[in-house]
Amino acid sequence: MKELKQGVDVVSGWRRNRRDYLLRVLISRVANFIISRISGLSIHDLGCTLKAYKREVLREIPFFGDAHRFLPVLAHWQGFIVKEVVVEHHPRRYGRSKYGLLPRMFKVSMDILFLSFLFARSPIRFFGITAFVLIVAGLLVLGFVLYQKFALNIWVHKNPLFIIGIVILVSALQIMMTGVIAELVSRNYLLSLNKKPYRIEKIVVKP
Repeated sequence: MKELKQGVDVVSGWRRNRRDYLLRVLISRVANFIISRISGLSIHDLGCTLKAYKREVLREIPFFGDAHRFLPVLAHWQGFIVKEVVVEHHPRRYGRSKYGLLPRMFKVSMDILFLSFLFARSPIRFFGITAFVLIVAGLLVLGFVLYQKFALNIWVHKNPLFIIGIVILVSALQIMMTGVIAELVSRNYLLSLNKKPYRIEKIVVKP
């Protein structure tokens, strides 16, 4: 493709005029919109299988699980240039589609969750935000319980909010520890592959 010769690293097809039924198109558009928001890569049709890559891109991208679905996004994350090109989409002429609405919606949801975690870069930050929100919520609940105890003379053992506040704080602690474990696992994974969570495009040496 001419785009690869013009400095683009990944060319991804975009079936602008899709020949699929309406519900499938709508689900695909919603999923692509959410993934674009999460990843920072403006892309309309991540599911199009017509793609072209430079060799160095595939060498840098870590392959695992169903990573083939997100190759343009992973390339963008590694600092490569990704461009969409409109392609012709032909309707199915033979056989029947194995596309299932409910299984596909489940897979898309899991994919979005996966990307949300992946693009946190640092897992401790991804889980830390949730833990912080829960800690604040738990302290507010316990603070309200103390207010009821000393201002309204409502005993703690008669107030279910006390248990709720404790449960929220314990949940926050568990989520925080999950983030710590995920941080250690991700660092060990990168070290095992001799990779870093960033890519140096070029080194400029000043005279």
